[in-house]
Amino acid sequence: MRALLGMLGLVFVTSCAHHPTGGMDGTGRASSGLVTHYRVAIEAALDDQQVAFVQTSSFTSLADGDDVHTIHFEALPAWVTDLSSAGSGERQDLEVSVRPSRLDGGVIFYEVMIVHADASTPQPFGLTENPGLSIASGDTAVVHLAQEAGEVYSRFTLDLNPVDAAD
Repeated sequence: MRALLGMLGLVFVTSCAHHPTGGMDGTGRASSGLVTHYRVAIEAALDDQQVAFVQTSSFTSLADGDDVHTIHFEALPAWVTDLSSAGSGERQDLEVSVRPSRLDGGVIFYEVMIVHADASTPQPFGLTENPGLSIASGDTAVVHLAQEAGEVYSRFTLDLNPVDAAD
């Protein structure tokens, strides 16, 4: 029997920006920026357990390297991000943050940070460094991380699609 445990985790999203005008140009109008559409999917299977968590949304930023958008996944079974912790019964919070920066030529660079909220635990999905993506506006880029052994797997997928806010 396969149990779907996806309802046991919680997802919430926050954005942090260091712009005192909140992305406004001083006249009350939104300044031109970047809209990033994203989809984060976490899927895992272990013995008779399967989980799936998906968050789809978008955020607006100035793409100047100061804006950080964070998606929180709360109370995930620990084995979802580290198969070696199977059977522990522990739960962990996961944070996925993206920081966009517009480079010369209009290319957008995203620093992607995937960490456990409890910094004392190992990096999720066996990461040793933060992934980085360079994307042209209007294109889509994907971060895909996986631990797989036949019917047992843990997969993380992040799709990013930036478009200029004026488009």
